[in-house]
Amino acid sequence: MRISLIFVVLLSLPLIPIDSLSFQPLLYYSQTVFTPPPIPETSRRKSTSLFATNPNSIRRKKQNQSPYATLRSLGRSGKIKEVLSVYDDLVYQKRLDVRACNLAIDACGRCRPVRPELAVDIFERGFGSPLFSSSGSGLESNKFDEKCHGITTETEDEGNITPNVFTFSALLSVHSRQGDINNCLRILRLMETTYSTPPNLICYSTCCLAASIARKPEEALRLLDEAEEKKLISDATSITKSESESIIYNTVMSACVKCSRHADVEAISARMMSRNIARTPFTYASLMASCEARSDWKGVEKVYNEMRGKKMVTDGVIVTSVLKARRSLGDVDGVLRAFEDFKNSVTNDSPSENTSGLDRIGARKRLLRPDAAMYNLVISSFALTKNWSQSLSFLSSMESSGVKPGVKTYSSVMSVLASCGMWNRGISLLKSMEDAGVRPNVVTYSALISACCIDMSKLPDGDRIGRLEVKRAVEKIWEEMKAKPVKPNLVAFNCYIKACGEGLDPESAMEAYSQLIYEGFKPNQRTFSSLMTGCQRMSDADCVGKIFRLMAECDPPVRPNKIIYGQGISTYTRSGRPKEAEVLLEHLLKSEEEGEVTQQMKINYYQMVVTAYERKKEYRRAIALLDNMRERGIEFYDVGVINSAFKRIIKLLGAVTKERSVDDFM
Repeated sequence: MRISLIFVVLLSLPLIPIDSLSFQPLLYYSQTVFTPPPIPETSRRKSTSLFATNPNSIRRKKQNQSPYATLRSLGRSGKIKEVLSVYDDLVYQKRLDVRACNLAIDACGRCRPVRPELAVDIFERGFGSPLFSSSGSGLESNKFDEKCHGITTETEDEGNITPNVFTFSALLSVHSRQGDINNCLRILRLMETTYSTPPNLICYSTCCLAASIARKPEEALRLLDEAEEKKLISDATSITKSESESIIYNTVMSACVKCSRHADVEAISARMMSRNIARTPFTYASLMASCEARSDWKGVEKVYNEMRGKKMVTDGVIVTSVLKARRSLGDVDGVLRAFEDFKNSVTNDSPSENTSGLDRIGARKRLLRPDAAMYNLVISSFALTKNWSQSLSFLSSMESSGVKPGVKTYSSVMSVLASCGMWNRGISLLKSMEDAGVRPNVVTYSALISACCIDMSKLPDGDRIGRLEVKRAVEKIWEEMKAKPVKPNLVAFNCYIKACGEGLDPESAMEAYSQLIYEGFKPNQRTFSSLMTGCQRMSDADCVGKIFRLMAECDPPVRPNKIIYGQGISTYTRSGRPKEAEVLLEHLLKSEEEGEVTQQMKINYYQMVVTAYERKKEYRRAIALLDNMRERGIEFYDVGVINSAFKRIIKLLGAVTKERSVDDFM
């Protein structure tokens, strides 16, 4: 019954001319379903819904909205299917013009994914001429099979559509979004040579954007020079300045920032000032990003103060850089001021003119309110002042502000607690994390173990009971971490090894070192410094030599730093072996590390070895070491402790005092 009804309906349809079947709508590009045949002119007005697949587009037509407004609205929303439907209607009705083509091409760059091949094809079919030569455009999909992807070419015979500069700007925009700098340059050259359309400054800015995305700052700089040579950018004497002049400089600066060409960033900023082109918030954002990338924190502060002096609106991305700078400079009060100023400036109707994060490293959108990253920076800065109570207070205020703390936030608080050795509160914080549904990671556990290390380091060496109590807590944390399971990394191993050393358990420290090697990690200087902690606490001089041999056996060998040398010297002197301590001191002073050893550190090391010789009653060696000290430019008589030790040694060494007096050393 159903088949017979369909047959009757088919017989009732009017005959369709064969030549009309050649029309294949552009909508086919974005559809894999069957595309209906063209509708005769007499019934076309009643059947537009066959191509208007989106009900919203039908509603716009009912409201008599112009096709240009419809194309613009749909294109900006990225609705490429609906754009092609409206485009097909215009083609069928023979109402296609350059403005409609421009809007359709622009829509190809706003949809996801970007459709550069479709944009080129719209250009070629709409304007009746190939964009690229037959030698190849670099776009393999540029030539479509007309039987499968045909677009009507009824407008080609009229020859009344000519591309203008906006057409090429739209084409460049499509290709620039993919970073296709090669085709952008080809289009830029074809504008003048083939289509007699001189490119404007927007075209050059778009090409610079493509170069920025492609990370080719040299191309962006060359395009900027070319735009200046063509006098597309006004000179210093010009009164009127266009916004596009600032845009091209900002785009080139962004390209240089991404490739760490910081000298070029400063040079471009100077070129802007020489031409009296106002530096916008985007300009300052790039300058600040350049300073941040090379850790020029004073430069970040300078740029920020200049923006504040010009009363420019700064968004959270800018403030985040300022927080990093002030934290690195140790200005905790400045961190709090910048955060509170930004937080108090936030309103529900924040101004639309704001420093965008699009030109910043790693930024994706504007930041108009404090986010978790900003709270994390403020909280981590409290570690500098060891203000653990304020870090917990900030965590509470963060939750009350509607910003959900994540594992990074809790880890930042844990790091502050670690700096104060508050491991008991750290364990409570760990439980709070789990209650909040936040899973601790290896950073969280490492910070908690570090808190135990710092707490044990404050205990007297003779307090074995206190150290063993904290050591048991470390073992429990370590086992809990592996049971989660959270795989320990090199930092976690280093913290655990140091905790074993502080807990007077060097055997467990060596077992952890063996496990570290077995897991495939390469030990570093911090690893061996953590191992040396156990030797130092136990005054195990034999262990020092073993650790130095382990460092030499690494591939490549690990070079001892001043901390490891200092730990070795301390261990040898405490165990009554000043000769080995003097050898290590000599190695330290002859090594590359000497430049990093302060004068006070040298005095402390000399004092330790001299005192050890004095205890061993090896007075002549002590005096020889004091001679060595003076040869290195350190006048020990200015150091009260060493000068007193020297006088005691001279007094005890009766035989020497007959030959040398105290004045010989003054």
